[in-house]
Amino acid sequence: MANFVGRLIERLTPHSQLIDASRGTVHSDLESVIAGMAGTYVECGLRRGDRVVLATELNCESALAYLACMLAGLVAVPVDPGLAEATVGETGARCLWRPRDQVAPSARAHIELTGLTSAEPGPACESTHEDLAALMATSGSSGRSPRFVRVSHGNLVENTTAIVRSQQLGRDDKALLILPLFYCFGLSVLHTHLWAGGSVVIQRQFMFPQKALDSLRSHACTTIAGVPTSYMTLLDRTDYAARPCPSLRRQLQAGGALPSAVIEALRDAQPDAGVHVMYGQTEATARISSLAPDEWDGHRGSVGRPLEGLDVTLRPIAEGGSQEIGELLVRGPSITSGYWGEPLRSDDDWFATGDLARIDAEGFIYIEGRLSEFVKIRGVRVSFAEIESRLGPMRGLREVAVCGVPDPALGEALLLVGVPEEPHPDLRALETAMRAALPPVWTISEVRFVSCLPRTGSGKLARGKLAGMPVLEHAP
Repeated sequence: MANFVGRLIERLTPHSQLIDASRGTVHSDLESVIAGMAGTYVECGLRRGDRVVLATELNCESALAYLACMLAGLVAVPVDPGLAEATVGETGARCLWRPRDQVAPSARAHIELTGLTSAEPGPACESTHEDLAALMATSGSSGRSPRFVRVSHGNLVENTTAIVRSQQLGRDDKALLILPLFYCFGLSVLHTHLWAGGSVVIQRQFMFPQKALDSLRSHACTTIAGVPTSYMTLLDRTDYAARPCPSLRRQLQAGGALPSAVIEALRDAQPDAGVHVMYGQTEATARISSLAPDEWDGHRGSVGRPLEGLDVTLRPIAEGGSQEIGELLVRGPSITSGYWGEPLRSDDDWFATGDLARIDAEGFIYIEGRLSEFVKIRGVRVSFAEIESRLGPMRGLREVAVCGVPDPALGEALLLVGVPEEPHPDLRALETAMRAALPPVWTISEVRFVSCLPRTGSGKLARGKLAGMPVLEHAP
C-alpha cells in the first residue's frame, strides 16, 4: 500500500493511543476511528485529490481529521484556524473542516464539513507513492505570507521511517505534543510515534507550562519535542530543572538554533533524556539532519549528519569569504516536488535550503545563518546569527534578535531588539553593554527593549515584525 496513513495504521498496536491531556479523553481504537472519518469525507462527495483545508486546533479531533483526510486519498491542508478561510481560495479547496467547537457559518460554494463523526469504515484510497498527501504551510517567519509545500505520500513514508530509525522509536514510546498541528515539526512528532506503534499525548495548554510538564509526568511520556522558546520556557517557568521526569528518554529540538548553554542546562535538568538537535525544512517534509545526544560533546554547534537517504552538498556563495561555507543543498526521497501553484522541481534537482553552512570531514553540518539574514555594512556581510550569539549570553538579557534597517551612508545598519530579564535591569546600562559587545564596524542604528519577541504560530522568530514591536520605556 502506498497510502501513508494506510501504512501507518498497519503499524499501530493495541496499545497505540491519542490522548488529549487537557480534556482527559483517550482514543484507543485508532484504526476504526480514522477509517470511519475517512469514510465520512467520501460520503460527502469528496474524491481523490480534492484539497481539504483543516482549521487545526491542538487537539485529538484535529489530528484524527488530518490523518483521515489522507487515508481517504484527499490532500490535507492543515493551517492556523485564523488563515483557514483565506487558504480555501489560495488552494482551490473543495472543503473546509473545523473542529466541532469551532463551527462557523459559511456562505461559500465549497462543501464545509463540521464536527465529523464516525461512520462505517471506508477503505483506504489506492494512492501512489507520488500522489499528493498534504500541502504544508511554510512558517512565514520573514513576515510574508506562507507558501504551501507539495508533500507526497512517498515523502512522508521516507522521512518518517528515517526519523524513527534515527531516534530509535519503539512501541513503548509516548510523545508529549505541544507544537501546532499546522507546523511540520509537530506533525512529524505525530507521524513518527504512531508509525513506531507508540502513542501521542496532546497538550494545548503550554501557555501554562507547568501544566504541560505535569502532563508529561502523569502520562509517563518518553519524548518531548520543542522549539528553542519551548525549552527556555520550561527551564525558566517550571520545575523542569529541579525535578526529574523518570520516564523521559529524549528531548527533541528543532525550529532554530538553541544556545549551547541552554542545551547544557537541558542535559543537566534531565540527565537520562538525551538532547537530539535537529535541522529541517518544510520543503524536506520535516527533518534533514540530526545530532545524536552522544555526539554533542565532540560536535558542539552542529545540527548533525543527514538522515538516511539524504545527500547534502554546498554551493559556493558568489561573494568573498571562507571557501568552506556555502549554501546547503539537499537531495533525496523526502525532498518535496515544490510549491502549490508553482512549477514542479525535477526529481534530479537539489533543493537549495537558503541556509549557509559548512560540512566537516565527518559529514557533520554546521548552520552559519540564512542567506536572507545578513546585512551589508560598508560592503561587509554580517550574519544575524553571529550577532545574536555574541549578545545572547549577556547578563540581564533574556532574549535578543537583530534585523537590518536602511542607512543612507552605510547601506544598512543594525537594529538590536532585546527582552530584559525580570525584574528589569538598568536598561540604559544594558544598552551600553550590548553596544560594547559588538565590533565598532558593525554600526548599530538603535537598541530597543520589548516585553517579548514576535513569534510565528509555530514558535519561530518572526524577524520581519521586529521593528514594529511596542518598546519598553527606559527608567528615568
